[in-house]
Amino acid sequence: MKLEKIIIITPKDNQTNIRVPFTLDHDCEILEIMFKYGPAYASDEDALPFIMKMLPRYTDSEVTWEMAKQYLPVENLVTLSLAYENHYLGARHTKDSDQKIVLSEKESSLGFPTLPIKKGEWELQLNVHNTCSPELIAHVIVEAKGGFHEAIRSRTA
Repeated sequence: MKLEKIIIITPKDNQTNIRVPFTLDHDCEILEIMFKYGPAYASDEDALPFIMKMLPRYTDSEVTWEMAKQYLPVENLVTLSLAYENHYLGARHTKDSDQKIVLSEKESSLGFPTLPIKKGEWELQLNVHNTCSPELIAHVIVEAKGGFHEAIRSRTA
């Protein structure tokens, strides 16, 4: 069936993985994941202090606001990875903030293997590479298609 989650991501989540575990009660033909988040870019007002803080790690020069402005705009970046029965399957490392990922035995999206969609314990991870915005809203929908009804249920992380 379908699992839908809204996840709030903040700068404290930078360089972490947010787990979204779920269980498939039956084998299915297709696993479809819709994933989007926003805003895709931080406002200049939010990004500039972040740049000013981080830039000294990469230069010996004095860091100025004018230097920092050269790095605008700053993208918020969240990617998605997937595991089955605690075994990593793959990841979609793209800057696209709106994605549709399909897995099946016949064909799968880039970054993921073709494989039978088996019942068991699955886990999405939202890999938070960077967020300069005070808040990102991530929307995840996981839908199991083909096979039995009510095939998917949420687990707590």
